[in-house]
Amino acid sequence: MAENSKTTNYQKYLNNNPLILFFIRRFVRRICFYIERYRPERLFDIGCGEGIIANALNKKISHFEYYGIDINERSIETARQLNPRLLFDTKNFFDMDPRKNSADVVLCLEVLEHLEEPQKGLRHLMELSTNVVIVSVPWEPFFSLGNFFRGRYIKRWGNHPEHIQWFRKSTFNDLLNSVTLNFKVVTCFPWLISIITVSGSDKNN
Repeated sequence: MAENSKTTNYQKYLNNNPLILFFIRRFVRRICFYIERYRPERLFDIGCGEGIIANALNKKISHFEYYGIDINERSIETARQLNPRLLFDTKNFFDMDPRKNSADVVLCLEVLEHLEEPQKGLRHLMELSTNVVIVSVPWEPFFSLGNFFRGRYIKRWGNHPEHIQWFRKSTFNDLLNSVTLNFKVVTCFPWLISIITVSGSDKNN
């Protein structure tokens, strides 16, 4: 794959900086750890990007049905190359009908910060799940400061131009509390991760 065809997200995972690689690999391990705990039979990976998490999961968990979607066609092309046995589609997750599409585990990493209405997005994720939703967002201001000191997005003080939401611990908790009480938040610097248990009452609210 030509260098200029790689998305900025994929380039992040290919970074040669040992400190950045440490944080990224720790994040991938942490996400895999949480997913393994729930032994998914079917997993939706919303905003799957280039299939990095899918690749890691496929090495750790056997006999599960995986479906990854992303709105970026280039990302999906890369994901298919990395994971030829897994199913990927170019699709907006809001187009998924919960009455026809559901999974026991729904994974959504670094998506909510791109949405104008993250509460609406979180509700839809919960509607797609029958058991648990795992979401992550950049932990601000640390995430942006990391970008800034790496020389990225200097004029924006490190804030990614596609990020329209900015989550501190308090604002992430406020978002989650507006949708459900059945969640916990854990830190994996420079990310915040939430594990949401989906109940019948939550899905009907």
